[in-house]
Amino acid sequence: MKQLKQTERLIQLTREKHEQKQAKGRDARLNRSQSKIVLNAMQSRSEKTQNKVSTKSVMLLKQHQQLLTEAKEQVESAAHFILQLPNTNFSKNKILVKFKEVSFCYDKLKPLINNFSFVLQGPTRLGITGANGSGKTSLIKLIAGKL
Repeated sequence: MKQLKQTERLIQLTREKHEQKQAKGRDARLNRSQSKIVLNAMQSRSEKTQNKVSTKSVMLLKQHQQLLTEAKEQVESAAHFILQLPNTNFSKNKILVKFKEVSFCYDKLKPLINNFSFVLQGPTRLGITGANGSGKTSLIKLIAGKL
């Protein structure tokens, strides 16, 4: 992945450099600072070089994409796994956590939890997932009575 990004960056830098040189050539043509024959020869040489660079860039990019694809194929994905957890030793009817219309915010303008209700009864297990900053830790702290 890193090599692919480096290759993409190198290709971008090469394109930018070529664009700068083309701009200088256009300026020279407008200013008539060199003869038309010299400018045409420079443009022809530039186009040939750009075609070679473009072909090489495409090949390099394909090589790195192929390497990335092969590496991804070699990585085993564990779509399913079994995790054996010990019993919780809570009775079926025991209420472990009960929230009724709970709201919480650090900033009054942006509530983190709004009218949240749920009941957790034993021996149920609960997993809390979410993006960074979505309030997982705050929810745990609310359950623990730390907020």
